Amino acid sequence: MNWTARLSAKCWEPALAEQLLSRLNELVPDLESVCNQAPDGGVALINFLCFSPISFEKVCLSTPLLHWLAGPDVLTSKRGRWRGSSDPVSDPDFQALRAWKSQELLRVAFREVSGLAGFVETTRDITEIAEQCVRQVYQNNLTTLTSRWGTPSTGFGVVGMGKFGGRELNYSSDIDVIFLYHTEGHINPRFSYHEFFTRLSERIIAAFAEKRLFRIDVRLRPEGTSGPLVRSLTSTEN
Repeated sequence: MNWTARLSAKCWEPALAEQLLSRLNELVPDLESVCNQAPDGGVALINFLCFSPISFEKVCLSTPLLHWLAGPDVLTSKRGRWRGSSDPVSDPDFQALRAWKSQELLRVAFREVSGLAGFVETTRDITEIAEQCVRQVYQNNLTTLTSRWGTPSTGFGVVGMGKFGGRELNYSSDIDVIFLYHTEGHINPRFSYHEFFTRLSERIIAAFAEKRLFRIDVRLRPEGTSGPLVRSLTSTEN
């Protein structure tokens, strides 16, 4: 019995595991070594890929992900951190951010399915991935707008609502947010803070939709879809 047959026999679905290993063997020349570096010889890894066809296809499209999943970073680390740049020139289409998000969700799913993480850790980690995406998209678009119009002398916030605010996102959750800025004012006599932050909020929403980061929902603002997209704190209180 060769090593793939021995490994498959230990998996939840031996026949499916054998098929997956056969395909992976064609893509990853050192597959046996990759599996052997895992504490259980790769059983949890193959079980996960059998359980999640989407994750299996991700690994087939980017085989270094398989080495990463089997390594100590995923097995022992609670979560990864975005290490990219906030400079819009360096990642104008958010490709690096989208790749990071996809990889991190793969890590979260593997840890959950293999029993390394429970419900609380899983939902918290998904929420933190969404937070990182919001932070990066906000910073990128703020940099773009301020370079053209100048910097408002007031603060701006993206407030998480619903499951996002409660740090309870699951894999299919929308992220509910509202947009606030501190005080009213003008960047110049013809361009108010409200106009500036409305443009910023619209760009954030568009980026999430166009780049397939998360589905973003802004209907929980005070007056729902009939109200303005962004408000000052005083206006929100009123």
